[in-house]
Amino acid sequence: MRVNAERGDVVGPQRVEVRFPIGARTGSHLKHPLVWQTMSSTFDDALSDAYNTAFSRGLPALNFLRAHRAGLELYVTPADMGSLMASLRNNVNPNVEVLSRALKVSKCMANIFAAAARQMDYDSFLGSLARKLKDLEYCGFLSEDVTAFKQGMRKATAALVAAGHKSFERREVDLDFMGSAVSVTRSGVDDDWLYRYAALVKTLSCNSGALRLLPWEAALYEAGTIPMAGMTTHPPEEILADFANVRDAVAHKMAGEASLGPLS
Repeated sequence: MRVNAERGDVVGPQRVEVRFPIGARTGSHLKHPLVWQTMSSTFDDALSDAYNTAFSRGLPALNFLRAHRAGLELYVTPADMGSLMASLRNNVNPNVEVLSRALKVSKCMANIFAAAARQMDYDSFLGSLARKLKDLEYCGFLSEDVTAFKQGMRKATAALVAAGHKSFERREVDLDFMGSAVSVTRSGVDDDWLYRYAALVKTLSCNSGALRLLPWEAALYEAGTIPMAGMTTHPPEEILADFANVRDAVAHKMAGEASLGPLS
């Protein structure tokens, strides 16, 4: 799509009028704000279409930003543009505040940095999750608080999927369990909060004696000795019921096998 800088009309497919970026250098968009208000969305769409075409042909995003920097600086400040280009050049995540500003003002920038935006959303989700888990621990995992937590987490993961995250994606994630960082395989975004919630409840409850330690855990710890875990958390019985049943079944199973003696 090509946009004529003087008329603001669309005159051709998959191309951006090279004269238009002069507006960013001369400040004509500031001198004629009503004209710019009328055509800014159209030009942004044209830039986004041009990026899609360039991307499909293998052009790196950084090269596109260099070629159309003047036009894109109609939407973002030169300082923010420099920061975003540096992130691509150095292959690092963009500054969160800079990226947030760019995503709000330009469809083309949102297109270019779609993957970074998804990662920013995911990191924000994990940060919010950590804070909510701390709140649950502070309140003793009261049933009504746990119910509200689970409802909120399901809404948050639904929002992630709506924003482009895969609902099912196997990946290794690290979480804290029994005083250590452990790596587990999660299959979807809901596992991110389910696994961390379960790990926290079991760690705190085992350390306070509210849950039994499994044999391999008891070989390492006893109640009150798990590192970096509180010792006074006793969640309500209804919160612990499933965890307790599973642990009892495993302990009884292993005790029964041990009583049979070694295989001959």
